[in-house]
Amino acid sequence: MKYGKRPYGNLFNDGITLKICRLKSSKQQKQISEELGFIGNKLSLIENGQHRPNKEQIEKLLKYYGIKITDLNPESDMVTILNEKDTTEEKED
Repeated sequence: MKYGKRPYGNLFNDGITLKICRLKSSKQQKQISEELGFIGNKLSLIENGQHRPNKEQIEKLLKYYGIKITDLNPESDMVTILNEKDTTEEKED
């Protein structure tokens, strides 16, 4: 991957939102990552639009920063991910 390439498009805008929240909290990525149980530089990759977070990671971040899903742009990739049907649910007969 070339430097600066953002393969997930709108996730970059979501990442900026998360980064602004982090900067307002005056905490470092490492500190927040440890508190949320993220491994390595995952938060950095999310903030830079280079990693597509899963539903659980998004929920943790929104709760941590006190963001409601209704505060996000309805066309946000994070909203799309949160609204995706959980494929691990058992099918009903």
